[in-house]
Amino acid sequence: MSLRWGPLLLLLPAWVTAATSVTRCGSDKYELKNRGLCCPLCPAGQHVSKHCDGTQSTQCSQCEPDTFTAHPNSETSCLPCAQCRDDQEKVTSCSPTRDRQCQCKTGSYYCDSGDCVEMCYRCTRCEGATLHPCNATQDAICAAETSPVPGNPNKDWLIPVSLGAFVVVIVGGYIICRCRRRRVRQLLQQVVHFMKQERSEPGSHVSITLGFAPW
Repeated sequence: MSLRWGPLLLLLPAWVTAATSVTRCGSDKYELKNRGLCCPLCPAGQHVSKHCDGTQSTQCSQCEPDTFTAHPNSETSCLPCAQCRDDQEKVTSCSPTRDRQCQCKTGSYYCDSGDCVEMCYRCTRCEGATLHPCNATQDAICAAETSPVPGNPNKDWLIPVSLGAFVVVIVGGYIICRCRRRRVRQLLQQVVHFMKQERSEPGSHVSITLGFAPW
């Protein structure tokens, strides 16, 4: 969360003065050194409009819009509230007793490192698992990517060889079936031819030579 420290530094002299005068004036008063008086502090949300003078107590006024004082004080004016930048969004509004709080917009995070050029950076998008989501003050933490386990190169040849053998078996079986059908058809033609000759020439003998090539 982005905080504006500049206004708070303006209160430092008053706090130091109040600390040194606590023992003499008490914790609820401040010392007006040029007069040696202990004046009551103004409450949070107000500032000193007129110091005490020995006859009248401290006069306090309400903080103007967009200004604040968070603690009892001896300031003569209230502190200006922080202004959110374009890359920030408001978390809490400014009030007389509280500063405006800003943070990086959704989808970005605040970087307070000395190496950061800008205050708000866009959140990292994890390709895989997210160990910690991005928020206003911290970037996302991504899980380490794991490399896929390589296959065994000694077995990569099995698939193409198996497919090739399957194709050879199918084609070979088809060719064998075709050859067998052709030879059976030739045999039937010779038998039919022989029977026709027997009918047309009784008493004649015709020898039929059946030749089969070895399988």
